[in-house]
Amino acid sequence: MLIAAVDICNTIADVLTEIQNIIGPWPFNEYHHPMLTDDFFYRHAEIFLKSRPYKGAIQGMWRLKEHFDIVYLSARPKWARTLTELWLKVHGFPDGKLILTRDKAKVAKELRVAIAIEDAPFEIDKLKEAGVTVVVKAQNYNKKYAPRFEWHELGISYWDKLSKKTHLP
Repeated sequence: MLIAAVDICNTIADVLTEIQNIIGPWPFNEYHHPMLTDDFFYRHAEIFLKSRPYKGAIQGMWRLKEHFDIVYLSARPKWARTLTELWLKVHGFPDGKLILTRDKAKVAKELRVAIAIEDAPFEIDKLKEAGVTVVVKAQNYNKKYAPRFEWHELGISYWDKLSKKTHLP
């Protein structure tokens, strides 16, 4: 079966809202914010547990699993593994291998990922450069990328159609 690599933060988990609860309003027109360092997340690890799934993300992921083997491919720090596994389980996301890495494109290429679902512009660029088809979770900071989607707007046949168009590199 083909592999789909799915990012977690701001792709299936609404981490942006939890960040704003700590640092205050931020329009998120740019991806990077100077306060968002690894130390910030270490000091506010509760963000990884308190984040809510995006509307339709759980159902969408179960539909995705009908067509792809799922790998959760996240840039979260290694110390957040247990929190992340717990979050996925508590919210009822389908099983999938969890890989925490700073080089998603390299891992995706090694795994021969057919599609990646991502929100971060720099990750989208790297994945595309590695020859991976990328589907973009819509955010204010990634408007120039396509195809973009919102989980709750996907029809039941979306992943079926995509899986038929997708081939291994």
